[in-house]
Amino acid sequence: MDSAQVVGTLTFLWLISLMFRMGLSVPIRAVLDSLTQTRFLLKALLANFFLVPLIAWGLLAFFQPNPIVSFGFMIVVVFAGAPFGPAFATIAKGDTSLAIGMMIFLAALSVPISPAVLAFLLGYLPGSSPITLDHASILKVMLLGQLAPLGAGLAVGAIPGPLKVTIAKPAKVLSQVLMAGACSGILITEANVLREFGHRAYIGMMVVFVSSMVVGWGLGGPRITRRQTMMFITTIRNSAAALAIVSTNYAGTEAPAAALAYTLFFSAGALIAALLMGKRKDTHVTQ
Repeated sequence: MDSAQVVGTLTFLWLISLMFRMGLSVPIRAVLDSLTQTRFLLKALLANFFLVPLIAWGLLAFFQPNPIVSFGFMIVVVFAGAPFGPAFATIAKGDTSLAIGMMIFLAALSVPISPAVLAFLLGYLPGSSPITLDHASILKVMLLGQLAPLGAGLAVGAIPGPLKVTIAKPAKVLSQVLMAGACSGILITEANVLREFGHRAYIGMMVVFVSSMVVGWGLGGPRITRRQTMMFITTIRNSAAALAIVSTNYAGTEAPAAALAYTLFFSAGALIAALLMGKRKDTHVTQ
């Protein structure tokens, strides 16, 4: 097993552990309550699976980078329902319960929708013809790495008794260890590629990041907490799923480096925004 296969395996295991932990930590009631927010759900679908991917596609069509770099960037953009979304919403003093429900909803819908959106947009991207999408492999990763462990976590979390509390901490530690291993592995194996990204790549990332925040904020409705929630579930992408796909099926290409680059970019930007929003709200409360 070479280094690329090791990284791919680690990333896939990270996705499984992360989705299981997500399901374990979410009360089924929160998921059911979020499903009653029909207008908010529709806006979240519009933002995450149409507007943000379309903005990213427009930028890639304009800059026309290497097709495999475009693929690595787009695969992060099209996958929604990131497990870290509610954490950022909580830091910003948003609606945590709603963010958790939206996370589960979007993560589940990413399985059928995201690969279709990715294939459609890449089909109209100039110079993308050399890219061959392995739909069967992508679907396999999404079903086995995302949907199955998510459902298992929800099922275990719903069992009465101490089981949920007993395995919550080991599941968290395992997820963190695998995340560190997967991200470190990609950084090491793709370090040369990451250094080759020019200023245009980071300008494009900035535009997509800011546009995602604006779209989420604009569709969040009149309440500030809902605006913040929509903003972060729109800005934070499900990079674990994206990295699992590119590391497993496109190892040895520039796709993993492109996916990781945008993951690091939006994570840092969103954390700064969440801290500033949370601090500002605390200041208003104090005053």
